[in-house]
Amino acid sequence: MSAKSATERHKKFLRDGFFAPELPPAFNSYNLSKHRDLLAKKFAALPKKNNLEAIYSYTSKPAIFRFPRFLNADRRHVVVNPIGFFALSKLIADNYIQLRKAARKSIVSATPPMFDWEGRWLRAGLDGCVAAGAPSRG
Repeated sequence: MSAKSATERHKKFLRDGFFAPELPPAFNSYNLSKHRDLLAKKFAALPKKNNLEAIYSYTSKPAIFRFPRFLNADRRHVVVNPIGFFALSKLIADNYIQLRKAARKSIVSATPPMFDWEGRWLRAGLDGCVAAGAPSRG
């Protein structure tokens, strides 16, 4: 288990988890991660709506676009609203230890999650085998 904090986990989610690795390098979320602390303060300062933190009350539609592939059908990509991703990734980062403990007790999951600080993804590991992950994009 890592001694890193929930804030550090959240920054990593924001930096490496927002865009699919197949997207061109222009699609990166480095600045979202870089300004995470300021954004968290701004979101926390918003007035509550229906007894929920304001960040959880916003709804949006994802942006859908296609990238052409040579001699193949276009690849469809979906990008969710960064505010929604910020909220969801913060919730997961804040509760990651409890989620990991629950996954380890599960009889359904053969591979509990493992937070990969060096690579790009949360990985599922079993006897040293890990799922493929792309290198970080900055």
